[in-house]
Amino acid sequence: MHRSGTRTRPGRYHTLRVYGDVSCKDGNAAVGWCVLGTDPKAGALLERDGTEVGLLSHAEGEYLAALYALDAAAPHEASRVVLYTDSDQAAEAIQNEWTHEPYMRHVSRIQRRLNGYDRSEVWPVDREENQIAHEEARRACPGVSVK
Repeated sequence: MHRSGTRTRPGRYHTLRVYGDVSCKDGNAAVGWCVLGTDPKAGALLERDGTEVGLLSHAEGEYLAALYALDAAAPHEASRVVLYTDSDQAAEAIQNEWTHEPYMRHVSRIQRRLNGYDRSEVWPVDREENQIAHEEARRACPGVSVK
């Protein structure tokens, strides 16, 4: 299991910006995440990491990546969290609390984590904006070469 990312001690921030992504190869999947903390004066990289999650579909992996990213953000205090994913469908499903497909089974757990903040938002982003989480997922995925 890959666990060699960057972590900082818990702190208090105005907003946590949380990114998640998945990488799959031959049915094996890994998720990666990145947590950024912002306050009125500056921003800081709080955590970046990834882990192998076993056999699952790419679609389900997008939701699991969001869940892992929110779990990584949990030790840090903030009144607002913004969750980013490069899957438009996952962002829409989380925003609307859809659970009608088997691969959406993590949506209710994601919502519980989001509800722990005074304010929460979920946004789709381009792959370039999700690069750190994407790199961590690729690094943790067995059989995927990282350049």
